Amino acid sequence: MQISVLNLAATGSVSFDVLIFWILLFVAILWYLIWLLLKSGTPAPTVPDHAETVGQSQKAPASPSTEAPSAAPAAAKPEPVTEKPTPPVDEVPEEAKAEPEPKPTEEDGTPAIETASAEQATTQFQAEIDSGKARFDDAYGVVYHAPPEKSDDLKKIKGVAKVLEGKLNAHGVYTYRQIAFWTAPAAKEFSKLLPNFKDRIYRDDWIAQAKELHEAKYGEKL
Repeated sequence: MQISVLNLAATGSVSFDVLIFWILLFVAILWYLIWLLLKSGTPAPTVPDHAETVGQSQKAPASPSTEAPSAAPAAAKPEPVTEKPTPPVDEVPEEAKAEPEPKPTEEDGTPAIETASAEQATTQFQAEIDSGKARFDDAYGVVYHAPPEKSDDLKKIKGVAKVLEGKLNAHGVYTYRQIAFWTAPAAKEFSKLLPNFKDRIYRDDWIAQAKELHEAKYGEKL
């Protein structure tokens, strides 16, 4: 229709007033069609309420991946460890209260140690005594006249320092074997060399130490 009107206007076969009429009519019809389309159009979508959306999301079932399996057994709780109460001091059995038995002592009050007899000492050093290298002394036991070929480090005996080792050597004692076969009188006489350490020979049991050191060095059990 627009093309026909324009063609007529171009040819000049119609008047200008008729042309204006047809243009206004075309515009009116066009606006009418637009109005009908707007009136019969679909309504705009409504936005749901925020509160309803939150409520629905809370009612929604949890995802299977995040939901813990209900059939899993509960972990067994460890049984508490109960400690036995310690009895009070006054309830300790009489056997536990018993004091250790005192070590046996000699008649003069010195601790008792195992000593050799004069016969045992002379038998052990019979070769040295026969050769004149050693002798048996009633007070000091077997003593050498001069240092023997094999002397021992007497400082390895607990309680024997360098000064005391010199005193033992001065009295003819050079070996573990001599101390191992000390007689009771010999232990008492050499104990007098320790005025500041009374009964140390007995308390540290030099005779037992000498036997152990001799066995460790020479492989011979005395």
